[in-house]
Amino acid sequence: AAACSTGEIVYDMLKLLGIEIDYSIAVAMYTGIVADTASFRFPNTNERAFDISSEMIKTGVKPFDVSDYLFGDYRIGRLKLLNHTLDSLEISPDGHVSMMVVTKDMLRETGTGPEDSKGLISYALHIKDVEVAALIREEGPCFYHVSLRSNNHYDVAAFSLKFGGGGHKNAAGFQIQTTLPKLKAILWDMATQITPV
Repeated sequence: AAACSTGEIVYDMLKLLGIEIDYSIAVAMYTGIVADTASFRFPNTNERAFDISSEMIKTGVKPFDVSDYLFGDYRIGRLKLLNHTLDSLEISPDGHVSMMVVTKDMLRETGTGPEDSKGLISYALHIKDVEVAALIREEGPCFYHVSLRSNNHYDVAAFSLKFGGGGHKNAAGFQIQTTLPKLKAILWDMATQITPV
């Protein structure tokens, strides 16, 4: 079965190489699994993710500490960035695709960096009836990074591959050089290209 997180792949590699998983490795692996599965909420989350996580907890990892680190400590700048990003929210006419934008001006105005946009896409994905969410992050003049997330059985990795990106079925991304209006048009068109698999 396909791995649902990079942590699962790293776990298999460490076992294959005979490397002992100590506390620091366990924390990193558990953190990776929680982040990649959106706290075990993505539909591709598998039984192995729970098995490996359980093993990491037995090594001494404290789930509360990891969750608090990932989701519980918001600086004021990040909250302001979230506010700006939510203001950019657009939803397709059929209600199944949502899109948000993070610009360099937003980062500058809120005193944040690209890393502070991590996880913001979840707000766009967890809107009722939304199946696919896109977060566009401006990286330079006419240069953007696009993160895609999907619910249920929509394969965003296949779409990302068309633009040289990758990922897995429910979480993928790509970079593209174009204008923002043209990029938005591409992503709105995505709504007609992505079909359940």
